[in-house]
Amino acid sequence: MYIDTHTHLNARQFDSDREAVVHRAVQAGVDIMVIPNVDVDTIEPIQQLCHTYPSHCRAMMGIHPTSIKKDYGKKLAEAERALRKGGYVAIGEIGIDLYWDTTYECEQVEAFGIQIEWALERDLPINIHARNSLSLCIDIVAEYHSRYPQLRGIFHCFDGSIEDAQRIIALGRFKLGIGGLVTFKNATVADVVRRVPLQYIVLETDAPYLSPHPLRGRRNEPARIPMIAAKLSTLYEVPLEEIAEKTSANAREVYALDL
Repeated sequence: MYIDTHTHLNARQFDSDREAVVHRAVQAGVDIMVIPNVDVDTIEPIQQLCHTYPSHCRAMMGIHPTSIKKDYGKKLAEAERALRKGGYVAIGEIGIDLYWDTTYECEQVEAFGIQIEWALERDLPINIHARNSLSLCIDIVAEYHSRYPQLRGIFHCFDGSIEDAQRIIALGRFKLGIGGLVTFKNATVADVVRRVPLQYIVLETDAPYLSPHPLRGRRNEPARIPMIAAKLSTLYEVPLEEIAEKTSANAREVYALDL
């Protein structure tokens, strides 16, 4: 069994065949798909997905950094209202994105901290988006971790250096989310991953984005998790079944999934 620790099944790219996408994932051995929230308008669709596929879908709650603007307080308040109803396995997708726009960097940092505090209050993991901001995100998480060592989570779509990976590992209860990027030709992250103990790795697709090679550029979906696992099998020189077993155990640990 595989677990896709980060997939946007609610995305409009799946509107025409979402049921078939879930069916293909399950047929491929991807039994659990964890869906991050992005903005206030994605809360209800994600809740509906988890209601429709209760055996296979789990939800996170948070506001994505690219959705953080001057009015972020209103968005956080609405997300927290949803969070109070329960049923979420993580706070996410949260963090800092300095790739598209740096205008609201201060607001993103503030919102990141507030949502980390939600996680601490509820003993939930955090799922971290760190595009063009990995070092900063690690710094912020490390500062919280120094006071709250129980903090845990996943650095989603990890693409950093071995030094970044070592800093994350030093936090103790954090995993690296590895997806299609590791399969790309000349991807430097593959050389980093092979040097990271498997106990710190979880699998993700970030579907519909980042489809693995040789399907790069096409719509991604959770059924492609085994392609990512196959690349890891080569990197670690272990059987595919071991990759499935250990990465799924890692995901169950960080999300506290009772399967």
